Amino acid sequence: EQEVFTDVYRHYDIAKEDLDMRRPDWDRKDVLFRSHIDKTNWPYRALFFDPRITTILFEKAARTFANKPRGRMIPRESGDAIGAKINTELLSFQWDDNERVDNMPMLLKWIIMYLNAKKYGGSYGLVKWHFERHLNKDEDGKGKSVIYFDGPNFKHWNNRDVLHNPAYSTVKNWIQ
Repeated sequence: EQEVFTDVYRHYDIAKEDLDMRRPDWDRKDVLFRSHIDKTNWPYRALFFDPRITTILFEKAARTFANKPRGRMIPRESGDAIGAKINTELLSFQWDDNERVDNMPMLLKWIIMYLNAKKYGGSYGLVKWHFERHLNKDEDGKGKSVIYFDGPNFKHWNNRDVLHNPAYSTVKNWIQ
C-alpha cells in the first residue's frame, strides 16, 4: 500500500506542476471567452470588447450539435444484422436515458466538452456504469424497490480538475 501511495502521490505532484504552468494561459482564454474586462487590471486603453470569439464558438457548437447524432451499426458478417440493429437501438436508448441520472441532456454534455476542447486544447470525460434503485410506495404505505436507472452515465470533467501524465501527448498509463 505504501508503494502504491508513493506512486500516486508522485503522479499527483508531476501533474499538478504541469497543470499550474497551464493555468495562467487558461485564465486568459477564459477572460476572452467570457467577454469580461476588469478595468483595474486591463492593460489597454480600449475598454470595448469584441465578442467574436465567443460567438464563433457558440455558433459552431450549435451547428455541430443541433441534433442527437444519428448512425447505425453495420454488421461485419451476414449473421450479425440483427445484433447490429439491436446495438444501434441500445445506443440510441442509452443516449436518451442518460439525462435521468443528473438531469442534464447528453447534447449539453457534449457541447461543454466541445467548448473545453476548443478553449484548452483537450477535454475529458468518464463513462461509468450507474445503478440506482428507488422505493415506490403504494396505497397501503408499503414500499416496493424498483430499478430507476441501470446503464452507462457520462460525466464531463472540468479541465482544471484533471491531472494526467504530462510526459505523454495522450492519456496514457494514469489519470487522476
